[in-house]
Order: sequence, then structure tokens, then C-alpha cells
Amino acid sequence: MNINDVNLAVASKAMIIAFNVKTEADARRAAELQGVAIRDYNVIYTLVEDVEQMLTGMLEPRYQEVVHGHAEVRQVIKAGRKMVAGCMVIDGVVHRRDRVRLQRAGQQLWEGGIASLRRFK
Repeated sequence: MNINDVNLAVASKAMIIAFNVKTEADARRAAELQGVAIRDYNVIYTLVEDVEQMLTGMLEPRYQEVVHGHAEVRQVIKAGRKMVAGCMVIDGVVHRRDRVRLQRAGQQLWEGGIASLRRFK
């Protein structure tokens, strides 16, 4: 590994992972000055384990909740074994396949998806 590898790591804001490679003294000094981490490995299994541990923290999903609208339940109707909630949209919009949260007095009663929508006036 040479100074060009360190310069590339600095430009891409990356760390250097080396396997069975000798690092030049100039490259090691440049990496320390530039703040580039160098990880040397001689055993492939150790390298794989460390990379897996690094990626585990990076790949955790991040979800962001977006509120599209609010609806008020006006009537609950039994339809066979299912319960149907007759709602009126107060603000925003409601789409099929949206995830909804049913709350009463600030407490969550149910969370799930909308099976179907019908519009009555």
C-alpha cells in the first residue's frame, strides 16, 4: 500500500482495509496526518468478521413517519367476522395501502393497513 491509496481514501472519506499487503512508512505517516484509519489483516476470517460488524451498524433501516391526514371514526359496523370503521377525513388525504393508527384519548388501540376504501356522501 502506498501514498496514492491514502490520497484516494482521503478524497472519498474512507478507511483502508489491507489484506496481506505491506504498508509503506510514508503511507502510514500520511494516513495518520490525514486521519485515515488503516486496518491490516493477515487472516481472511478476521477481516470478514470485522467488516460484517462495521456494516451491521451502517445498514440498520431508518424509518421516518409521515402523517398524510387525520380521520375520525363515526360509526363501527360489524360485517360478518370483520369490523368496519366508518370514518370521516378531517384533514389531509387517506390512500389505500396507507398504514393507519387508531387512537382513543391518546392511547393507541390498533395499528395496521387499510384493506379497502369506499366513499359515501
